Amino acid sequence: MDKNKLILLLRTFSKEEFRQMARFVRSPIYNRHELVIELFHYLRRQIEGKKKPIDKHKVLEHLFPDSPGDLQELHHLSSYLLRVAEQYLSWAEWQKD
Repeated sequence: MDKNKLILLLRTFSKEEFRQMARFVRSPIYNRHELVIELFHYLRRQIEGKKKPIDKHKVLEHLFPDSPGDLQELHHLSSYLLRVAEQYLSWAEWQKD
């Protein structure tokens, strides 16, 4: 999963960007999916902790502890989180101006 566009983007974030993105992803204006928030926090912990490569099956286990999870659902959530991250970067750039 480390070659995933979302993961590659999140690996470029500073601690401050992660902090701001955490607030951004919880905003109902940009995101209304609780699992997207959970996915962000999980990936943030993995990236900031510099743990082993991120395994999609471990992500699925974390997001769906009571069911086997579905790779299609993970792709959907990742895609949605990527879109929120791109919106955050646009917002952050706008704030600089």
